[in-house]
Amino acid sequence: MLSFLTEAKELVDAEPETIAWFSFRLGPRSFRIFDAFETEEGGEAHLQGKVKDGIVAAQTNCSPRSRQSPRSTS
Repeated sequence: MLSFLTEAKELVDAEPETIAWFSFRLGPRSFRIFDAFETEEGGEAHLQGKVKDGIVAAQTNCSPRSRQSPRSTS
C-alpha cells in the first residue's frame, strides 16, 4: 500500500478537479487519505478512477480485518 500511495500522487495530479490530496501513514499497516475537489462531479470522477482501482488492488495484500473500501465523506 505504501508504494502505491507514493506513486498515486502522479495519478491525482492528472485529475483537473482534485484540488488537494494527502496520504498519511498512521501505523505499520494503517493509512488514511484526505482529498478535496472543485466540484462534487470531480469527487465522483476521482472515486471511480485509477486511484480507487490501485487501492483495491493494493488491499489484496492486506489481512481481511484491515480492509476498508474507499468512500466519499460528503
